[in-house]
Amino acid sequence: MRRVKGSDENKIRSWGSRGEFLVSCIGYTVGIGNIVQFPFLVFRNGGAAFLVPYLLFLVVVGMPMYFMEAAIGQFAQGGVVSAFYAMLPASTGVGVAMVVLSLIVCIYYNILLSYCLFYLFQSFRSILPWSVCDETWGADQRCFTTSGNQTYHKILLLEGQCLLDDIEGCSQSSLQSSAQQFWNKVLLKQDKKGLEKFGDIGSIDLNLAFCLLLTWISVTVIVVNGVKISRKISYSTALFPYILLFILLVRGLTLEGSTQGLRILFNPKWSKLEELSVWRDAALQVFYSLGLSWGGLTMLGSFNKFNDRIHIDTQIVPIIDFFTSIVASIVVFSLLGHREHSTGVSIQETVTGEQALAFISIPEALEQIPTPNLWSIIFFLMLFILGLNCQYVLFEVILTTLKDLFPMLWSHQEILTCLLSTSCFLLGLPCISEKGQRVLEIMDLYGTKITVIIVGLVELLMVMWLYGVQRFCRDIKCMVGVSPGFYFQICWSLFCPLVLVILIIFCLIPWSPTAIIYSLKPDWALKIGWSLFGLSLIQIPGWFIAIFFY
Repeated sequence: MRRVKGSDENKIRSWGSRGEFLVSCIGYTVGIGNIVQFPFLVFRNGGAAFLVPYLLFLVVVGMPMYFMEAAIGQFAQGGVVSAFYAMLPASTGVGVAMVVLSLIVCIYYNILLSYCLFYLFQSFRSILPWSVCDETWGADQRCFTTSGNQTYHKILLLEGQCLLDDIEGCSQSSLQSSAQQFWNKVLLKQDKKGLEKFGDIGSIDLNLAFCLLLTWISVTVIVVNGVKISRKISYSTALFPYILLFILLVRGLTLEGSTQGLRILFNPKWSKLEELSVWRDAALQVFYSLGLSWGGLTMLGSFNKFNDRIHIDTQIVPIIDFFTSIVASIVVFSLLGHREHSTGVSIQETVTGEQALAFISIPEALEQIPTPNLWSIIFFLMLFILGLNCQYVLFEVILTTLKDLFPMLWSHQEILTCLLSTSCFLLGLPCISEKGQRVLEIMDLYGTKITVIIVGLVELLMVMWLYGVQRFCRDIKCMVGVSPGFYFQICWSLFCPLVLVILIIFCLIPWSPTAIIYSLKPDWALKIGWSLFGLSLIQIPGWFIAIFFY
C-alpha cells in the first residue's frame, strides 16, 4: 500500500494523542442505535439468548473489520477515496461508494436528530405535552393518558365504544395513548393517503424545519472550526452522554417495578435461536452499530500518526460499544418496568419498534417518574449528543474526500462546509413534510439498508483477495511493528466474506420492496428507491472500468 500523495496536508488534521482518536471513535460508534435499537432487538429476539449470535458476530466480523478499516486510513494518511486508490486503484469505487452512502445517511440521520431536538424543547414546558390528551394539538376521542394507576381500567371501559370517524360514522378504531397521538399528530403529521403524485409531499413542518436547521448549524460549527475545536468537543460530546446515561441508570434501577422490566428484557428464550431472523438481526446490528463500511473509520484512522498503535485501539472501542448497549438496555427496560408497574399496561403491548420505543414508550415511562421534565431533558439531550457525534464524522468523510481530490479546497473549507451543509439541509426538507416518513423510510430501506452490506463485502474481497491478506499484514507490521495473527487473517480472508454473503442472501430473500412500507407505493417512488439503491453500488464497477481503461 502506498501513502497518499500530498498526505502532508493531513498534518493539519492529525490527532494530538491516542486518547483523541479513541474518544472520536467512541463518539462515532456509540450512537442512537445503542440506546434504542439494541434494546428493542434484544427484547424481540429472545432476550439474553440474542447475545449469543451478537457476540459471535462481534468477534468474527465486527472487531476484525473495525481494525481493517481504521488501519487502511492510518497507513494511507488520506481520505476514504484516496486511501483505497493508494492501496489498490481497482478498489477506488469502494471508497466512492462509501462517500455516497455517508451523504445519504447525512441527509436523513439529521432528521432523527431534529426529532430529538423537538422533544428536548417540548420537555421545557411546565407540563409534558405528550402526557395529556390536549385538543389544541389534535388529540381525539381515542386518546387516553398513561399517568396514574387507573390507565388499564380506563382502557377496559373505553374499548369497544363507538368512535366517530371523519364522516360522523361509527368506527371501532383502536385506542391510542397521548404519547402515541402526539408522535403521530404533532411531530409526524402523517398524511394517511401516502405518496401519490410525483412531488406532492404535503406541507413542510416549520417547527421541525427549525430543529433541522439547528442540527445542521451544530454540525457546521463543529466542522468549520477544524480539528482544534473538534478535539475538545470530541472529549465532551463522547463522555458527557455517559454521565447522563449513568444518571438514568441509577434512577431507573431505584424505581419500583424496574426488575420486572429487566426480567422481561433478559429472560433467555433459547428457542428463538432456531429462527434465522434472529441471527440476521444480530449480524446487521453489529455492522450498523460499529459504523462499518461508511468510511468514517478510515477517515478517523487517517488522522493518526503513522506508527500509532491502531491494532490495540480498534479492539477497545467495539468492547466499549457492546457494554454501552447493555447498560442502555438496562436503563430503558428498568424505566419501562416501572411504567408497567404504575399503569398496568404491559411492555409487550407497547414496544413495537425502534422509533416507537424512543418517542412513545420511553416518554410514557418518564411521565411516571417525579420531575418528569428533568428526566425527559436528560434523555433527549443524551440522544441528540450521541447522534451529533456520529453525524459530524460522516459529514467529515464527504468533506475530507472533496479536499483530498481537490487540494485547492483546503484554503476554502469554511465556504465548502457551509455550502454542503446547506445543500444537505435543503435535501432533508422533504423528510419533514406530511409524507416525510414515507420519504425517510424509502431512503433508509433502499439507500443504505442492504447496500452498505454489499459495499462491505466488496471491500473485503478487494482488500483481502485482490490486494492480498499477506501484503496487508506486512503493511500493518510496517506501521506498528507487529503482524496480525492467524485470528485476524482467517477472519478477514474467509469468515467475514462468508458471513456477509449469507447475510445479504438472508436480507434479500424476504425483501419485498413493493410491499414492505405501507403496502403500496406509486411507480415513481419505487423508481427513486431503486435509483438510491444503485447510486452507491454503481460506483464500484464504474470506477473499476474507468481506471482500467483510462
